[in-house]
Amino acid sequence: MASLVTHSKLLVSRTSGIATKSFATISFGKTGGLTSAASTPASSSVNAGNVKVSVKASAVTVEDVRSARGLSLNANSTGVAGSSGTGVVTGVSAGDSDFAVNDQVLIVGSGVWTDETVVSKATVTKIPNLSAEEAAVLPSFAAAWGILNNFVTLKSGDVVVQTNASSAIGGAISQIGKALGLKVVSISDADLASADLLAKLKEAGSFKLAVSGRSGRHVGTLQRVVAKGGVTVTYNGVFESLHATANAQLPISNLIFNNTSVQGFDLNTFATHSPEAFRAGVSSVLALVGEKKVTLKPAHVFSQAEYAKALEEVAKTGAAVALKH
Repeated sequence: MASLVTHSKLLVSRTSGIATKSFATISFGKTGGLTSAASTPASSSVNAGNVKVSVKASAVTVEDVRSARGLSLNANSTGVAGSSGTGVVTGVSAGDSDFAVNDQVLIVGSGVWTDETVVSKATVTKIPNLSAEEAAVLPSFAAAWGILNNFVTLKSGDVVVQTNASSAIGGAISQIGKALGLKVVSISDADLASADLLAKLKEAGSFKLAVSGRSGRHVGTLQRVVAKGGVTVTYNGVFESLHATANAQLPISNLIFNNTSVQGFDLNTFATHSPEAFRAGVSSVLALVGEKKVTLKPAHVFSQAEYAKALEEVAKTGAAVALKH
């Protein structure tokens, strides 16, 4: 198998700051790109606080596309591509009682497009036996759960308005929202471009959570309509150059007098800063899977050698894509 490298300035690859393997480097031109190189074995020793994981599959995300094209705004990006993946523990430190060899785990952290890596235990969550493809898309559902459960309190029958329902996270919001008894109203790209967007939003009824997978002026429109105490949440759902997108014009009077807000959501940041909430979200999603209320299924599965095709698919559609190692 091969390890995929993103940034030419990094000569040593890292995962969450921990040295793992040596990789080829790549120079980005105007068109960007990735190259692959044979990986060298990960260290046989595992220090306290870390685990060694054999990676079986990874999600392919919009941020992966942006990193591959040299457009990432994430200052913490590392040399190896990939922001989440799943695999099997192959090594633990002496006396570790949290993980054992052969545990299936989810990794949410940079640098997972590789065969085997040593990562911080803080980035790893034990999960039940799932197929590699199912586990690879689990992060999108964890993100959807986080968005639906960490900004406002929702109950069965409440309305949630979202854009980009066909994105990986948007599709997960639709499924989880239905399972929770929420009415999820999806706003199409045509609606976003329409002069009647404000009227369309008002037709949805009162809502205190709006979710947008893209940036732009419509975020201000969502914020204008959201109910008192409501939140508009934005996430990284479609490939776009965030430098070039139109700024949102927020209605300040709504922010002040209606106690509304606009907040961003990034899964890796959420998992790092709110690990208990993240793991609770993963458990809640898996419970819905067990009840057959939610289905973990990528729209497309590519082999590791087809990473370029996988990235292009995500760039075009933003859909849930898994890369099988």
